[in-house]
Amino acid sequence: MFYDPMIAKLCTYGESREQAIEVMRSSLSSYIIRGISHNISFLEALISNPRFIVGDINTAFIEEEYPHGFSGATLTSDITKIFLATTIFIYITEQKRASLIAGQTIDQVNKIGINVTTYVRSTRLSELEALMVNKFTCEEQGELQAPLAGQIIAIKVQEGSEIIIGQEIMVLTAMKMENIIIAARSGKIAKIL
Repeated sequence: MFYDPMIAKLCTYGESREQAIEVMRSSLSSYIIRGISHNISFLEALISNPRFIVGDINTAFIEEEYPHGFSGATLTSDITKIFLATTIFIYITEQKRASLIAGQTIDQVNKIGINVTTYVRSTRLSELEALMVNKFTCEEQGELQAPLAGQIIAIKVQEGSEIIIGQEIMVLTAMKMENIIIAARSGKIAKIL
């Protein structure tokens, strides 16, 4: 799959450097990019760097500030404590809910400890995810829908063809990328519209 690595360009301005940086910080935190890797968190860390804020930058800035590469922003100890406490609370609440059996409660205590994997998402992404339409499968609808609007450049099956799970059905092109649409289940192609 090939695509143009520059997916967006952000320019901000303000009465002062500080104001322009604040507008950029707000804009970057509002970006929602899904499905591909991006460097938004790196850009947010760069513009929050004290050297960047005062304009003490040069062509070696990134190498000087991130000599071992960027591995994510560091959370302060207070934020880390709040985050971990919230995560553990959610985990325990979910476990308690999962253990309920028709009018009977079971309290479980794990003396060994628990491992919790967490992902930090921006507030904006969490807000938008709550509004996302639930995806459906072809089992529910009996039809195949493309994941995005595009131009069909190849249809790999014919009406009446028997297909198997994972078989290539068609190829779409959109936004300089080819998207291969595959069968989510085995079956027979009834009609191509």
